[in-house]
Amino acid sequence: MKKLFTPFLLMILLFTSQSLHAKICFRGKPAPYCKMFFLTETGATFRGLSWELGGMYNLNKRSALGGTFFLSTRVYDDLAAGFKLRYRLWLNYFNGFSIDISPGLVLWTQWPDPTFKKGPTFTGHVGFNYKDLITLMVQVYIRRYRFQKNKLSFSLGLKFGSYAGIVLGVATVIVATVFGQRL
Repeated sequence: MKKLFTPFLLMILLFTSQSLHAKICFRGKPAPYCKMFFLTETGATFRGLSWELGGMYNLNKRSALGGTFFLSTRVYDDLAAGFKLRYRLWLNYFNGFSIDISPGLVLWTQWPDPTFKKGPTFTGHVGFNYKDLITLMVQVYIRRYRFQKNKLSFSLGLKFGSYAGIVLGVATVIVATVFGQRL
């Protein structure tokens, strides 16, 4: 688990460096309004829940690049953690619409299925975002098995960002901890 948090801690140090404090925003906006911004998202699909924390750097007025650390769970099934790269295309300058493309790797899993093959696997999403407040997304996920074909699944869902992402994320962890003991 230590190896999982090292890149995340390095990313936090990068985003909090004194030389980069000019125009750091909590919620994403295109350049020149923000040079860098944080991502705090809680997502829900019909297959499960996710919580992502990270940051992005505006390359120019049209695009940003960054990454997130994520925790996700499928309903009554599994728990996963990993990292996603994040590319954002700002669609219009003033209204805050954007598209996020986010390929990633699941680096740690806790799945009850003994035929599941351990090791990194692919996940990712494409999202249509409004001001880092709400995102309509399509999530893709690959499960690898030892004795059968890999399974590819898609799910449609919503992500809530900014303060709502933090509050919903913390509430999800608390509810999962309390009720997870009883399931």
